[in-house]
Amino acid sequence: MNIRLAVGVAICVFSAPATGVAGQLQGSASEPLQEYEHRAQAYELFIRSLRLEDSGDVVRAIDLLSRAADLDPNAAAILAAQAALYVQVGQTTDAIRVAERALILDADYSQAHRVLGLIFATLSQQALEQRDSRGSSDAEMYRGRALTHLEQAVIAGEPDGRITFILARLYVETGAVDKAVVTLEPFVRDRPGFVDGLLLLTRAYVESGRLAEAVETLEEAARSRPRSVRMLNALAELYESTERWREAADTYERVVARRPSDNELKRRWAVSLLNAGERESARDVIKKIVEARPTDALTLYLLSEVERQLKNFNAAEAAAQRVIELEPSSARGIYALVQVYLDQGLQVELVDAVESFLKHLHENGQTPRELVMLLLESGVKYQASGDDDVAVAVFELARDVAPSDPALEAYLGQAYLDSRRIHDAVKSLLGARERHVGNLQLDGVYARALVLSGQADQGIGVMEDALLTHADEPVAHIGMANLLVETGRVQDAVRTLRDAERRFPTDPSIPFQLGAIFEQQAQYADAELALRAALERDPSNHMVLNYLGYMLANRGERLHESVQLIQRALESAPHNGAYLDSLGWAYFKLEKWDLAETYLRQASEQMSQNSVIQDHFGDLLFKRGRYKEAIEAWERAVVGDAELIDLPGVERKIRDARERVGR
Repeated sequence: MNIRLAVGVAICVFSAPATGVAGQLQGSASEPLQEYEHRAQAYELFIRSLRLEDSGDVVRAIDLLSRAADLDPNAAAILAAQAALYVQVGQTTDAIRVAERALILDADYSQAHRVLGLIFATLSQQALEQRDSRGSSDAEMYRGRALTHLEQAVIAGEPDGRITFILARLYVETGAVDKAVVTLEPFVRDRPGFVDGLLLLTRAYVESGRLAEAVETLEEAARSRPRSVRMLNALAELYESTERWREAADTYERVVARRPSDNELKRRWAVSLLNAGERESARDVIKKIVEARPTDALTLYLLSEVERQLKNFNAAEAAAQRVIELEPSSARGIYALVQVYLDQGLQVELVDAVESFLKHLHENGQTPRELVMLLLESGVKYQASGDDDVAVAVFELARDVAPSDPALEAYLGQAYLDSRRIHDAVKSLLGARERHVGNLQLDGVYARALVLSGQADQGIGVMEDALLTHADEPVAHIGMANLLVETGRVQDAVRTLRDAERRFPTDPSIPFQLGAIFEQQAQYADAELALRAALERDPSNHMVLNYLGYMLANRGERLHESVQLIQRALESAPHNGAYLDSLGWAYFKLEKWDLAETYLRQASEQMSQNSVIQDHFGDLLFKRGRYKEAIEAWERAVVGDAELIDLPGVERKIRDARERVGR
């Protein structure tokens, strides 16, 4: 800080002598005269310090201010100016000490607050760079002190741009985004060319949930500065965060035109194109990066991903293998290769690839945690789509990779049950429970496996023991209720959940499960009451929103409300195949055929083994007179998981459609 900031007030704030009544000086005549002389000398030293600072001799300027402070010890302006010079030479501790002395003399002195605010703001940034818990704690403390002093500086003195900007930045960092917006809006209006200010205001809008204003601010700024790479890049990132992929891709294209050698920007452009559904265009961009940098493993990984999505499996496999060659110990290449094999159902190739990779890792003493997560995600995906045999193979691989993970053993047990390998499930889970005593997830799957194997009493006993151990966990009560329903004890299940409702008055999962049981028993009024109770506890719970919306749609009741409920569910999970089917089915009931086809087709492609979804899609195609396509969908329903559909009814629909095709 240049000490000239203090000059304007220095003359009037250098200490004044105490006076008695009628302005008469107290004490002897020589004392006030000496005080005036000292103050005059102090002021002369102050002015000389300015000249020394101009010449770059800050150390001597500090020395003169020390002498000035000795001559006039009650002058806050001298101490504040000295503190500012200490900052210039990096003597932060001395700067804080002297500035705090100034505030003892004058608690409202703006320049002292300014110096301290800037010091603590800088210290907070330095603490954050330490990237550990101590640094985070220190940063929080320094931010708090910086805010206190900078707010006082604004109140007590003339605000300046630097203080306003730093104050706003601290508001954003501490979550006080509303204050940040109020501070930054006039600041940005007065400085329309200050890019950092615009970007900080945009961040404040985003963090306060005002996304539309954030986008509007950056779009306007980008229109007025079409050549600003920083502005365009920020706008592209904002489009990404709001999943406006087409706009993100267009904006990244403009940024790349300004920086054609920046491969990271090109990659982000390609990813946006990929998410926008423009796979061929994304591949073209990625290939250009690979041509320029053939050993760029990240870009080759993206190439494998886009080729896989385009069903060019040979090209996808080749790119993934190249990544493995470049990064033999990284999970990235095997991650890509596994997905290529999974999409083709190539279980033998999948197992061979994973085992080869594991052997390499074990030889080098590495833990393949990333691979475990990939296998887990893939297994869950195949479970959801009804590909139970593939799910089993994937979970078996995952268990072999991480044999000490109880969650993986539970997933594998459930996959065995889904593929009707009950004996394998019981055997696998029995061993897993011995290794992980008291694990609720394993106990629940094992209890269900016993019930499905004909050992209902033993299964109920296992779950009762688990409930005693985990009485404080809502999921234990839900597991008990589901098992009771499965054994035909529906009223006991309802009583279990009613008791749990009282025990957990704010948990939405209890009334949700209760609603599901009532719906399965065709007690629709009770089901709706329970589901709405769940929504009162959690209005944005997408599972409850979808369940209630689908129940209404399936019964043809309040269809417009059904659509609204399911749309709210999709806001939280926009790619969920079951939710897409629900929305398509609601539109089907409303006889909005185009909208119905849009969503049912997406659901059908995503969940090809789900018989209910294929049945819905077949009904839609039949209504539209596309009988051959309807037959194909219904045939997929017949060979799918066959759950919750009337197989004889579907077969009759197939015969009817074939007759119509033959006419």
